[in-house]
Amino acid sequence: MPYSRIPRAALLPALLLCVLVSGLEAVGAEPEPTSQLIGTSVKGRPITVTHLGSDAAPIRIVVLGQMHGNEPAGRRVVSLLQARELPDGVQLWLISTMNPDGSALGTRRNAHKVDINRNFPNHWKTSKRRSPYYAGARAASEPETQGLITFLEAVQPTAVLSFHQAYGMVDDVYPRGRAAAKKLGALLGLRTGVVPCRGVCNGTLTGWVNNELQAIGITIELRSKVTPAGARRAASAVIGLGAWLADSVVPVPTQSRTPVPTAVPTPEPSAPAPAPSESAPASPA
Repeated sequence: MPYSRIPRAALLPALLLCVLVSGLEAVGAEPEPTSQLIGTSVKGRPITVTHLGSDAAPIRIVVLGQMHGNEPAGRRVVSLLQARELPDGVQLWLISTMNPDGSALGTRRNAHKVDINRNFPNHWKTSKRRSPYYAGARAASEPETQGLITFLEAVQPTAVLSFHQAYGMVDDVYPRGRAAAKKLGALLGLRTGVVPCRGVCNGTLTGWVNNELQAIGITIELRSKVTPAGARRAASAVIGLGAWLADSVVPVPTQSRTPVPTAVPTPEPSAPAPAPSESAPASPA
């Protein structure tokens, strides 16, 4: 069944359909961070998002620390961002990992052995099951993909930043986000260009964000080894990009307003990347 014909109710239980934060804020007070459940993995592990800043801020940036379980450095960047002061007009939505099963095993794919970054419903194509880039039985077949899609459709972000390893570059393949990608590359000290793919490179998150949400979607390939100083620089680069977007003339998607579910307690706050090694194989996004 094509993704476009999957009933919305089948994507996530009604409780998870919206993660937008609303409510009165004290004048002059910085809103407290809030964490909510946006989905679960194949094995039932929670996928959570932490919201920072005012929900009235026009620039909405979603930062995804990890999509592939063997690329952990972005999770440290997300953890560091939770303590950063935000520029005026910017709010952050922080997702430590959308692949907790792969993270637990240190594997690229999820528990169904699907590469989530080939599973999004944008130019999706099937691929061999044995491939490390197996795209799944159909577009958006995976619960992790479904949860992120529902979340992003609700938030309507200005930009989605997806951290990967280990090419050491910022992808600028999409014209919509090219200027932002070049700015981010300069802040990170990384080159910009088109991140290569081995085999079919369809069904990607950033492709879906650019083409379906009409928002900026950028893949950030950190190096294979990321030092603590490198992680801090990456966090600062996200903040710097937010300030740049707030000062730039960029189209701001209309934010949908749906009822807010009850916030859930944060499981372990932004669990850091698995300790073993921050080295990741040179695999494409």
